Amino acid sequence: MKMKELKGLQRKMKIAELKEKLKNVKGKSLNKKSALKRKGLKNRLKKKIKVEKRLKEKLNKKKNKKSQSPTTDEKVVTDSPVKKQETSKQDEPNGLVFSKFDFPEVDENSKKKGHVDPMRMLQKVEKSHKKLREMEARGRIEKVKEIKQKLTWDSTIKKAAGEKVKDDIDLLKKSVRKIKNAKNRSKKKWEEREKNKVQKMEEAQKKRKTNLLNKKKEKQKKKVKKLIKKGRIVT
Repeated sequence: MKMKELKGLQRKMKIAELKEKLKNVKGKSLNKKSALKRKGLKNRLKKKIKVEKRLKEKLNKKKNKKSQSPTTDEKVVTDSPVKKQETSKQDEPNGLVFSKFDFPEVDENSKKKGHVDPMRMLQKVEKSHKKLREMEARGRIEKVKEIKQKLTWDSTIKKAAGEKVKDDIDLLKKSVRKIKNAKNRSKKKWEEREKNKVQKMEEAQKKRKTNLLNKKKEKQKKKVKKLIKKGRIVT
């Protein structure tokens, strides 16, 4: 993680911390000391948010300038893949490859859509836990500890930055059960609807047959009456 990114996340964590403190103070009955504390927290929070906003604006301006500059595109194209591999290796502490441990996080696209698949998330988390257990079984306990610490730290930073991190197996299992139950309920409802449709169709056909039969009988009765009147049939 770059120093700028780390500082940005630390600022976000501080804002989240101040918000939490302010929330706790709001719920209490205020004396003079508490009121001053609350005022101080409000001012600090206001300043932090103002600074964060200013930095974001600067960053956006820089990004816009870079996107307009033609030289940046040329640099990206000419970057050799060997250099990229070297830099990625340098970023890994103690030779650990954290990318293998695919703990789920919500990306920008899923945040926009507002939907996360708990089943897919659960599979990712279980897969990652399985890898860690395998490493422990091979005696790589220290590396497992380091990985877990890094994952916990990343999760805390993301949560403080307002991102949703789905890494609790029990909660994910609960969500999966809910979805399965909802699917089963909708399936049962659909089956009932189909059953009712078939039943109604059968009833309609039966009614139609009965009506046709009654009409036929009525016609025959009228025919017989006419023949009796004409004297062709003697009763």
